[in-house]
Amino acid sequence: MRNSSFALIEFRPAGLIGAPTGWVYEVQGSTIPLRVVGSTLVVTADTNTSAGENEQGQDLPMPPGRVTVAVSGQQMPSGTSLFCDDLSGVNVTDHPLSGCDFSALVGKEVALEIEISGGALLYTLGWQ
Repeated sequence: MRNSSFALIEFRPAGLIGAPTGWVYEVQGSTIPLRVVGSTLVVTADTNTSAGENEQGQDLPMPPGRVTVAVSGQQMPSGTSLFCDDLSGVNVTDHPLSGCDFSALVGKEVALEIEISGGALLYTLGWQ
């Protein structure tokens, strides 16, 4: 990962790489338009992160990791933005994000607006 850039890639099974925020800085970006193939957005991410330990073996302070995903209103049939609930403080695999229903967008293409902060690592996004 160079310059804290964010890119989209398809992974082979068990072939993951993280998109880190470069320490604790917030990174924002949008995906290319993606075809919605299910009503539920699922993520694989680590948001329960730390900065390591000091010489005494104590965790170094770091803001909580957080991943946020949204779809802007101009892409929505209703004209209202779609916001998924933040994911924070957990490490998950294929975890359904709550608070956002993509049913009205199945079969359409949307660009996801993503924010990653606090040392979180976002690995994959998908639908089920």
